[in-house]
Formats: sequence, structure tokens, C-alpha cells
Amino acid sequence: MSSIKSRTSELTHVTFATSGPRRLTRPNVTSVSANRNLLQFLGWMLQPGRPDPDKWYKRHLADAVAPSTDFVSPAARKFIDLAASVLAEQDESLLQVVRAGAINCYVRDRQLKAVMSRYPSWRPEVEISGTIPHTATQSGKRPIVYWTDNTVFAPLIGRLAVHQLGVRATQFSDHVHGDGHTWLGKLTLQRLNFALENRYTASRLVSGPSTHFNAMRRLAGSARTDAAFFMNNNAFIGRRFACTRLDDQLCFVQATAPLTMTRHYNAVIIPLTVLETTPFEKFSVQFHQPLQADLSLSKDDDIRRMALLSTQRQMSAIKESPEQWLCWTSGQFAQPADGKLHRPAM
Repeated sequence: MSSIKSRTSELTHVTFATSGPRRLTRPNVTSVSANRNLLQFLGWMLQPGRPDPDKWYKRHLADAVAPSTDFVSPAARKFIDLAASVLAEQDESLLQVVRAGAINCYVRDRQLKAVMSRYPSWRPEVEISGTIPHTATQSGKRPIVYWTDNTVFAPLIGRLAVHQLGVRATQFSDHVHGDGHTWLGKLTLQRLNFALENRYTASRLVSGPSTHFNAMRRLAGSARTDAAFFMNNNAFIGRRFACTRLDDQLCFVQATAPLTMTRHYNAVIIPLTVLETTPFEKFSVQFHQPLQADLSLSKDDDIRRMALLSTQRQMSAIKESPEQWLCWTSGQFAQPADGKLHRPAM
């Protein structure tokens, strides 16, 4: 990705947008093959024998779907157009490689969940690096928000890394989980994902169509007890978002819920990046310098400042492993219109 251009933004480039919660819509199933993701996941999960990383990696290579070379698929075309804008890259053959890598990461993530569900005592190797100031902040009796960058493996491996540090955090997430193509498939995979969340977290707060107000009320109550929280840095938490403009068409979208906590509850945000280093076997988790409130600024300017710092760091990192970031293109990058953020149906 040597041709990636550097991008610079200013505080004025960060605007706010609002949106209602995502809704788990019932898809229009027209084929018996529409539930293939669920059946494939259960097949991986129930496969007998001990988990062998080499075997699972080879199976991944055989099972992963390669992108179409002619890009006639609307979904493929949308990915290529968005990746070209994010990476400032117009070479379609190179973008095709990125898309293939993103698909492979997406499939491998589901395989990893299947194996960890099937073998509760088995864990991949996780290498933790960077500043880990959680002990110092906890001694100061301040709430801590572990804020994972939006890479494909971040939710699962990020929770595992925080758990390995001896922290049992409260998971705060949106309602929608799962990768099934049918209503039953989505709900089944959602429950499996919840089971993995329960393994490494203390409790869960779900912001959904009917639970958002209660979740925010419980979040405020937990913050007053100096609890630890685990959130994804994506556009799916809460109703308000900080949108950092990257160019005339594209914005980098982040939820403002954790940023607001730094102002209201004197919380410390500890960003972390999760990357796969050896497929299915090893992962790196890097903890970054904490984000803290600047009370000399107004609330909105302070949120803009923290959102801008977060965007600059992540956009610089995306060029290193774009295939591990661009699996989530529907949420992290968007174009708000009239102060509204229109998220794709899931």
C-alpha cells in the first residue's frame, strides 16, 4: 500500500450526526441455501477432535470465497469503491487483493468463534504490548473504558486480552450480532456470540431498539461505581456520532458514548488495536495512550478533539493491515446527510 496518501484533518472537520438504533430486520429468504452461514458455523463447531491451528487454517483457505474478478456484484463494487476512497488507491487488482483478504478474515473470525465455542479451554496466543495503565487508573477510582479499534477480530480477542489482564469488564454493545442470512440464523449466531462474551466479561449492557434508554441508565449507574467497560469503536453504539471528514464524500464515524463518559464520569478511555499476526494462531493487542477529558474546552469541542485524535491514529494504522479493518465498511465509514447517519440494513 505504498501509494496511500496521508490525510490531515482539523477540529472543524468533525461534525455530529444522529441515528436511531439498528434493527434486526427479517430478510426475505428465497433459497434454501440462504442459511448456509449458520450451517457452516455449526459444522465447524461440532467437528470432532482437538483444535489444530494448521488444520483449521487449511480448511479456511479451502472454504473462503474468492471475490469475483469482473466485479459485477453490487456488494463487490461497493466494497471496491469504498476501499479505493479509504486507501486513496485506484489500482483495482490491488483492491481485489484487499477484498479477498477481508473476506478471508471474516470467515476466519467465524471459524475462531466456532472452535472457541467447541473447546472452552482452548485459546489462541495473544501478545499484549504498549502502555497498560489500567492498574494506575483503577487505583485512582476512575471508570475505565477499554475501547477497541474496529478490526474484525477486536470484539473476541480484545475481550480475551482484557480478561488476561485480570479485568472483568462490562460489555456495552448494540443489539445486532450474528452473520446468518435468515432470521433463525441471525438469532442463533447471536446467542453463540453472547455465550463467548459472557466467558470474558462481567456483565452486558445491550443498546437495542427497545432497550437503549434502560441501557444508558444502567451505564450511568455502573460508571458511578468506578467499573470497567468494554466497547467497540464503531458506529453502532448509542444515537449520536462524531464524523471526521476524510474527503468530500467520506467520513470516519465513531460513537460519542464513550467520549461523553470522560466528561460526565471522569472516565479514562484506553484504546486498543487487535490484529491477527499468524492466521488462527497468534494475535497482537496493542494498548495506546489513554484519552482523557479537557475540561477547559466545551463538551462538543472536547469530543471533537478526542474523536480527531482517535481518527488520525486509526487512519494511519489502517494502511498497515487494511484487510483486517475493511471487513466493517458498512459502519465505520459513511456520509452523513443533514445531520442524519443512515446505516445499512443488517
